[in-house]
Amino acid sequence: MAVSSTLGSLGFATPLGELTGGTDAQLAAELADYKAAGATWVRTDFWWDLVKPTANGGYDWSTLDRVVNAANAQGLKVIGELLGLPSWVINSGGVAGNVSAYAGFAKAAAEHFGDKVDYWEVWNEQNLSGFWGGQPDAAAYTQILKAAYTAIKSVDADDFVISGGLSPAPDSGSGWQSAVSFLQQMYANGAADYFDALGFHPYSWPLMPNNTASWNGFQIMQTGIRDLMVANGDADKQIWMTEFGAPTDGGSGAVSEADQATMLQQAITFQQNTAWAGPLLYYSYQDRGSGSWSGYSTESFFGLIRTDGSHKAAYDVFKNGAGTITPGTDTTPITKTLGSGSDTLVLKISQEAYQGSAQYTIAVVDGKQIGDTQTAGALYKSGDDTITVKGDWGAGNHTVTVTFLNDIWGGSADKDRNLHVDGITFNNTALASGTATLGANGPANFTFTKAAVDTNGAITKTLGTGSDTLVLKISQEAYQGSAQYTIAVDGKQIGDTQTAGALYKSGDDTITVKGDWGAGNHTVTVTFLNDIWGGSADKDRNLHVDGITFNGTALASGTATLGANGPANFTFAKSSGTSNDTAPAMQFGTVGTWGQDSKVSESHLTYGGQDYHAFRATASWGTVDTVKSAPASWAATNNTHLAVDNFKQVQLDLRAAGSTGLDVMAVAAKGGAITTGNGNDLITWLAHTDASGSGNTMLITTGSGNDTVKVTAASVSTLDQYDTSNNGSLFNAGYNGKYSTADVYVGPGTDTVTVEGTVRLVLHAGAGAVTATGGAASDSFFLGKGTADLTGGVGNDLYIITQDSGHAVIEDFASGSDKLRFTGIASGSVTTRLATENGVSGLKVTYDSAGDNVFLAHVTKIAAADMVFA
Repeated sequence: MAVSSTLGSLGFATPLGELTGGTDAQLAAELADYKAAGATWVRTDFWWDLVKPTANGGYDWSTLDRVVNAANAQGLKVIGELLGLPSWVINSGGVAGNVSAYAGFAKAAAEHFGDKVDYWEVWNEQNLSGFWGGQPDAAAYTQILKAAYTAIKSVDADDFVISGGLSPAPDSGSGWQSAVSFLQQMYANGAADYFDALGFHPYSWPLMPNNTASWNGFQIMQTGIRDLMVANGDADKQIWMTEFGAPTDGGSGAVSEADQATMLQQAITFQQNTAWAGPLLYYSYQDRGSGSWSGYSTESFFGLIRTDGSHKAAYDVFKNGAGTITPGTDTTPITKTLGSGSDTLVLKISQEAYQGSAQYTIAVVDGKQIGDTQTAGALYKSGDDTITVKGDWGAGNHTVTVTFLNDIWGGSADKDRNLHVDGITFNNTALASGTATLGANGPANFTFTKAAVDTNGAITKTLGTGSDTLVLKISQEAYQGSAQYTIAVDGKQIGDTQTAGALYKSGDDTITVKGDWGAGNHTVTVTFLNDIWGGSADKDRNLHVDGITFNGTALASGTATLGANGPANFTFAKSSGTSNDTAPAMQFGTVGTWGQDSKVSESHLTYGGQDYHAFRATASWGTVDTVKSAPASWAATNNTHLAVDNFKQVQLDLRAAGSTGLDVMAVAAKGGAITTGNGNDLITWLAHTDASGSGNTMLITTGSGNDTVKVTAASVSTLDQYDTSNNGSLFNAGYNGKYSTADVYVGPGTDTVTVEGTVRLVLHAGAGAVTATGGAASDSFFLGKGTADLTGGVGNDLYIITQDSGHAVIEDFASGSDKLRFTGIASGSVTTRLATENGVSGLKVTYDSAGDNVFLAHVTKIAAADMVFA
């Protein structure tokens, strides 16, 4: 076998499990699409523990044969990633204690596959404990690299050996070693002669590859890694980027699909212009989705195609990058503005960039060119350049002309430079015929129309939603086009940019702005955007606010003339007694002896910028024992922010709110129960107690919305400022929650539960996705049918797993203090293996034959005593 040039070649790094999960036909179809997308390579896991699960047994290659044969049938080159820790290796000193056995595995693989597999990668991310199976050890890794290299070359001297792809993770002091430090030690231990290319994983997300941050994987590769190679005489060896990618969903850290495409384009451009850059293998082909073993996490959404098979923008970037783009071509999308004036054309431009980028000119009105010759950036179907053309064009029809200048044709469709106009808008309105493909040099013409100012063009529209109503009367002097403006309430813009219609003193636009604004003073701001002055009073564009009403009452100072760009502010006030401020019916006292209403105040207060309808016991804490509300029906849309304060017990059943989201605060409460409906709810409990043994639990039950539960206590929360500043009624401002328990049941939505202080959390996860963080107490987490991301915090935490449990990630499992309790699951069903999720190494604990599992982040092993079976 002769190794061919690899410059510019792309491929996919796809986990073995994602290739073997379907039928033979599905596998063939996926690999056929790799080929159709222009891939040369497929890298996948050759698990040692899969093919040789026992020390004395033979090798079982059947699973890998299926994948290798299918890849070969599509003409794809396979990179076999030799890794995995059989239990018999773990129990006998790990891979470092079984160097000869690993060499035997590598040799057996080379012998079995022959010329079907000619490229081998020795391990994966060995600078992380999760894959290595213990504290990273560069000297030990170098020993298995030497042994595997020698074994493979003994079978076929032309086979190509890549060192295991190093992770760009930083030094952590325990479990992670930086790639530069690890490679330095590899060279010190004699690794230089035992790899044909260096493996590296230049992950950069959420940064772009061209970002110069020191922790960016691309920067680490270009400086520290490459400099070390050159210094050690390896300048003639390439770096093979055996994993690179970015997730587009799954929570914190995900990037947009557009950013994913840009990241891949930058990586491809770098590779195609760098002689020492070998293949770039994208991790991975398809999103596995939140229903997979990795649940709703970024690990599940790295794909170039979505779970339904539809393409993300990055798919086309990959396809273009694998085919026709000439090295040195910059295909970064461009945003620029040409000309000046009050009218705006926006052109969306893209290209097929064969042997360089497309060039073109833009002309408007009588063929007058605007700007210089333009060079396209974005690739067709992978994004667009946004070219804004400004001018002052009179009423009537006009033509914008895009002229393609440098067409080239190489004899086939994949060797053809083209220019695409993907859309045009004029003053925010799309042209009906605003697209074209320019396949040859020459112009494409597009007609747009500027309407004459209509003296009877008064506009009536409504912006926003809610029960409060502002009505603005607007007019203009419309010199060379209409006045444009925005409307904001309390600094928050409502709606898009508005264009005035009615002429001053000839009528008014009627702009209705809806919202739900709390009691107190508010400001509505009208900002004029496009003033123009032609040198005299009759050549002056102005905007007029001719009057404003709030809930039917005219503002005393509700008029203004805006003769220059900038804001005009108007104040309006909402009283606490407005008719739409209906809270649910409340009872105060104790069960059977209600009627302590005289000891409770009802008013409004502001906390964190939000107005709350508040019920507060005015006597000392404990005088009014309970507040209770359980309305059979309630127009919750009129009042969604409720606070109850200074009651020992809170009993709120607010399911009548239905799908309306609620914001409920229970302050200074010892315990009780809060139940909400199916909206996206926020529930906050600030715990207090008299330290007695009963009544210290708050039962919180959410519905099917995406809910947030926050549990805190006075001494650890800013909520104590809210309470103290309003009635000074805290029973114990130093209380940290040590006697309190939050018993939280979440539903099928995407929920977040957070505990501060030493309040104990008992979480009952549901069928949705929950992220829960405990505090300093010993918490209990009952896994549900959905997915969970759990952080126990300080304390001896318990995680309860049943046969119906879904996937969970435990972020901070501590062996020796935390425990996994398996209910209805036999101990023989539980297995553990090192794995990586979302770029984090850890231990995967699988507890049934279907593969359901819990992932313990940053954990390499657990003791038998850490697992309890009931």
